[in-house]
Amino acid sequence: MSKNTINVEKLVSFLGYGNPAADYWFIGIEEGLDDKVANDCLNGNCNNLIEQLIVRSKFKNVMDLKDAHKLLGIEKYFRENRPPLQRTWEGIIKLILDQLPVSSTDLHAYANYKESLRTFQKKNLGSVDGNMFLAELFPLPYPRVHGSYSGLYKFLSDSRNSQFIDNSSSKSALNIIADKSDYLSWIKEDRILGLKRLIKENKPKVVVCYGKTQWHLYKEVFSDITSWEKPKTGSPFERGSFESTKVVLTPHLVAREMNGKWPELWKFIR
Repeated sequence: MSKNTINVEKLVSFLGYGNPAADYWFIGIEEGLDDKVANDCLNGNCNNLIEQLIVRSKFKNVMDLKDAHKLLGIEKYFRENRPPLQRTWEGIIKLILDQLPVSSTDLHAYANYKESLRTFQKKNLGSVDGNMFLAELFPLPYPRVHGSYSGLYKFLSDSRNSQFIDNSSSKSALNIIADKSDYLSWIKEDRILGLKRLIKENKPKVVVCYGKTQWHLYKEVFSDITSWEKPKTGSPFERGSFESTKVVLTPHLVAREMNGKWPELWKFIR
């Protein structure tokens, strides 16, 4: 494989960040992608996306979150001085640290609360030596708002961009990922089986699957669970277990449905 080309097989075999042998797993739908990078590409300037995909083609199947994002040139979340909190990661950190949100009217307590989240994000989140693993159902990054981004990766199958594609990348795979619905249908079974196998090998204590639109696929990953329960009628959460693993299904951690629901989720996970 060339060091400066895109390898589709490497991209779609990526598993996640952190330590698969950890007690705590978090599985989302797919990684986010900066809207500007995506929109620029759809408007004919794919340079930034090409650079990111070349870097991702060098990833191991499992990466340290901080190391991977430094390679991608996304370092702001890990800087020493007051890094911004990435919204999805913030929800994960709250669950790991057992931290209830603090009222912003108590300025001192709120500042301490936010600083503890920032410290964990820049030093511990997704560490290969840590006690968590961050995975996704699907391997390619997409902007959080979908629809118009369905053909985001179509440029990879354009012969004019062949110099950026590794020779080992199959043309059929390039054509498939050009359309998101084709890509999801193509990759779904392998991803479900791969996650299922990895979970059985590592036996995490708790797996939190977030993103309500794909609960049906999470349930395929955990097909050994025959009974799912809600903490109460109308709750946005479901829970099941098999062997020593507890699985909790939630809305996306930044969804409006999560407002005021964190105490219920903590109790449900425990």
